[in-house]
Amino acid sequence: MDKTISFTLLILIAAASLSSTTATADGAGQGQEKRWEASSEKKYTIKLDATPPVQYCKSATSIEYYQDDKTAKIDGEIKIDGCTDANGEYTISVRFRDEDGETHNLDFEETWQRNSAAPVLISHVYPMAENVDLIRVRARRSRCVCKKTETPNEKQETPPPIESRNNQ
Repeated sequence: MDKTISFTLLILIAAASLSSTTATADGAGQGQEKRWEASSEKKYTIKLDATPPVQYCKSATSIEYYQDDKTAKIDGEIKIDGCTDANGEYTISVRFRDEDGETHNLDFEETWQRNSAAPVLISHVYPMAENVDLIRVRARRSRCVCKKTETPNEKQETPPPIESRNNQ
């Protein structure tokens, strides 16, 4: 969506009024007035690219996870309130301990989308190193964006059938 705004800018370059009186050698003064004025007018057109407003929605992510040798497997769902046609993103953070006792975190960025009222089902397998113990898996930084929301003004009631209008 773009909007074009036009406006006129009036620039006053110089506006001066100079009055002076000159005198002759015999002392008789002759008055002369000199006046200078100048102005300039310019038109500018500015094009602004406006981004459409973004409608965020609430989402709740729940996951179950377990370790399978060198991988972390997760299953879960994302529940969305407020809109059926939505998309979003979230981060899965996998924390594990290696055989030296040091902890490590791996973050994985994920996206989702839906166009129905059903929750979004997620299932992923994430790699880890050999000889590690899985400590935890968390879903973080969840974001949900409605593609289109239905406002009360957009809901249109269907008119009653013609027969019932005639009986009133």
